[in-house]
Amino acid sequence: MNTAIETWVDGQVDNCVPLSDRALQYGDGVFRTLLVWDGVVQRLASQLDKLLADAQQIGLKPPPRARLEQELSTIAGRHQRAVIKLVLSAGDSARGYLRGDTPCRRMLSASPLPPWPAAYWSDGIRIASLAYRLSEQPALAGVKHLNRLDQVLARAQLPEGCSEGLLGDQRGLLSSGIMSNVFWWQDGGWHTPPLDRAGVAGSTRADIIRCLDSLDMPVRITQQSLEHCQARCTALFVCNSVVGIWPVRQWHERVFEPPAGGGHPSLRDLSRLIRAFAHPFKGFHDQVD
Repeated sequence: MNTAIETWVDGQVDNCVPLSDRALQYGDGVFRTLLVWDGVVQRLASQLDKLLADAQQIGLKPPPRARLEQELSTIAGRHQRAVIKLVLSAGDSARGYLRGDTPCRRMLSASPLPPWPAAYWSDGIRIASLAYRLSEQPALAGVKHLNRLDQVLARAQLPEGCSEGLLGDQRGLLSSGIMSNVFWWQDGGWHTPPLDRAGVAGSTRADIIRCLDSLDMPVRITQQSLEHCQARCTALFVCNSVVGIWPVRQWHERVFEPPAGGGHPSLRDLSRLIRAFAHPFKGFHDQVD
């Protein structure tokens, strides 16, 4: 398990928040997980766009963007490679669900990168379909809010040897991974779920959709069951802001070719995307220190 190597609360080096904080009481807040590479936060603009949009969607009043940028840049500059978690909580309040008039509390923690094998980017990962079904709440769909109990319970079901698990909504339609968004290639093009009932719409998902569009490979927003997708897709990958793109090598009994050297159009398309998508791990060979 990663241990935080530096923590800040409201712009000061600290690791304590009061028990009255609404993040602790109710999960009332939003967060982002950011990759630091060579002392620089990667894809900072799109990450803050999503954080502030999520905060607005649940009625928070976030601090100025410039303050967040400054604090993130300062803590990132102290670490060559790390993961920063940025939490905006609704702040303190008295007992009860009604929010007070207190400002958002800012909490940042920097942790070491997990020691993933380089093969996860070159050869792909093993995944599994999970029996757990995501909760559905359209008002919160797509938002990366602090209540992650769905992901906690789903992670407990992940089989040994699998790096990610795919989750369906209450209807069994593919939604996302435990910690990632998912894209698959089927019927001549790329697809991803709509995330209008469950799941988190990650900023990297949005960046990849834009990248694919620039490559003349527009993404189709598709509702499809886990079983149907597993049977019919010819390639797929998962993504998030820290790892970038992980191709899938095996999904239960289905085995997929790695992107490099693959002859199927889906694999050629995936190789083009990985080459075009700006991310430190895109080269198939980077090894986490």
